[in-house]
Amino acid sequence: MSDADQKMIEALMAKNKELQDENNRLKQQQATQNQNSQNGQTAPAAHPQPTNLELSQVRGKLGQLIAGKARAHLSDEYGEPIRGQRVFFFVAGTDVGSGITDTNGDVVVQSKAFAGDPQSWIGGLADGYTADFRGTREWAPSHADAPAGVSA
Repeated sequence: MSDADQKMIEALMAKNKELQDENNRLKQQQATQNQNSQNGQTAPAAHPQPTNLELSQVRGKLGQLIAGKARAHLSDEYGEPIRGQRVFFFVAGTDVGSGITDTNGDVVVQSKAFAGDPQSWIGGLADGYTADFRGTREWAPSHADAPAGVSA
């Protein structure tokens, strides 16, 4: 066997070893991912998926000094509900509560009465409610606004 043939065989054997090592590394990585998915863990998304937040019109009772119930719906870009995510609600920039979306992607928050803060309820009548989903590694943030109404 010539020296050139010997060098070619050594180069092929080294490349084979390199490919085997890479194959073993990929198998280990796949096994770890499978183990995590069996444990309910998922790998973080490379880019958060788009979300849509819809906020229903809020109706409050004047007799309760503008306490109201806010309802929001969080879904993905295909309209599928997103559950288990916190949505924050605001009136005139004042935090009025937050809640976790249910299996239908819905969250309902009953706001407190604004008797001691007339600026808040006047602002709420003028500007309505705001809802914010702040996003996660998996889901992009989204925002919604809706008018507020008053009943006697």
